[in-house]
Order: sequence, then C-alpha cells, then structure tokens
Amino acid sequence: MAIVAGPPAQGSLYVGAVTRGDGAISIVHIRSVADGLTDVTDAGWSSKDFLVALSGGGTDAALWQIRVDGAATSQVSTAGLPGPPAALAVANGLPTMVVANGGIWQFHTGWAALAGASPASAPAYPG
Repeated sequence: MAIVAGPPAQGSLYVGAVTRGDGAISIVHIRSVADGLTDVTDAGWSSKDFLVALSGGGTDAALWQIRVDGAATSQVSTAGLPGPPAALAVANGLPTMVVANGGIWQFHTGWAALAGASPASAPAYPG
C-alpha cells in the first residue's frame, strides 16, 4: 500500500503491507520511500516495483518515478502538458494520467489529451 501522509504541502510517501488476521485488517512494516520528496500530494503504483508521485503544487508541481525500495528516484518529463500536473492516476500496465490545465492527459510515448474527458473530471482507474 502507498500512503501520502503529513501536513498540507509537506506530505511524505510511505509504503506498507496490508495484513489480515483475527478479524482485523492492519498496515504493517510502514517505511518512508523517497526521503528527498517532502511535498508529495498524490501517488500510486505503476508496477509492482515502482510508484509515481506528484510533488509540489502550482508551477512547482513535478512527477517522480520511485522504486519501491527507495533505491532510485527519477523525475518524469511533463514536456507536452499544457500546464503543471495537479492530480494523477496510475495502474500497473496502464498509461499514467494527470490533470493539467483543466483537462486529463495520458502518457503513452508522449502526453496526449484524453478525448471526452470533462474539465471537472479527475483521473482514476478502477480498483
């Protein structure tokens, strides 16, 4: 499980394991990943080994790909977006989607507007 926690504009990214037992669900082994990112606002799993996180806000917003063990962090290019990303959706094997300048954009080999998305929409994948 990926968790963004902390005061507004100071969120940090954590991962943990979900366990079930004795009629309860718990999150265990919680640890920080990407210690250098201290303003995470959104995150999701792009594969079993990588997360994508949105940090900062406004013109300072940036996307990051982070290895789950924290060993590698790289900035994801936002070239081609009409403005800074404001929210994101990721899922294993599916293109990353972001909200930028009121529209939804998805990344295949570059950023492209998602046809039919309303300006008030937020990107999401089922599950």
